[in-house]
Amino acid sequence: ANEPELLIADEPTTALDVTVQAQILELLAKLKARKGMSMLFITHDLGIVRKIADRVCVMTKGKIVESGPTKDIFANPQHAYTKHLLAAEPKGKPPAANADAKAVMTGKDIKVWFPIRRGFFRRTVDNVKAVDGIDVTVRAGQTLGVVGESGSGKT
Repeated sequence: ANEPELLIADEPTTALDVTVQAQILELLAKLKARKGMSMLFITHDLGIVRKIADRVCVMTKGKIVESGPTKDIFANPQHAYTKHLLAAEPKGKPPAANADAKAVMTGKDIKVWFPIRRGFFRRTVDNVKAVDGIDVTVRAGQTLGVVGESGSGKT
């Protein structure tokens, strides 16, 4: 169809890092506006639904248990399952970790470089610097989140 009236997007952002996810969402919004079409956006991500959907249908066990304007559903859910979903979203900030707690892991000037090999003899011509001189400390009772887009050296 050259001029579709409806775009069905089934989990288009699942397992993507936030940078790529934002690019996909922007692309979908532009496509929707340019073509003047509607979109059925299927996802498990409440945050995305809250940002992009005009209306929302909440499903469980193959049935729609609640539907309505997105702002109304998020502000005043009626069905127990919807309330359960919204209650499961992380809220606020975690308690502050004790900055004086014992360090359970410390890394100083961590470097992970991978050689770039070329030619018949596979000589190293350069390196990919996956991690380049970082310091990391994890303290007892602390959760340290490592965030970055794909290929940024997190792993």
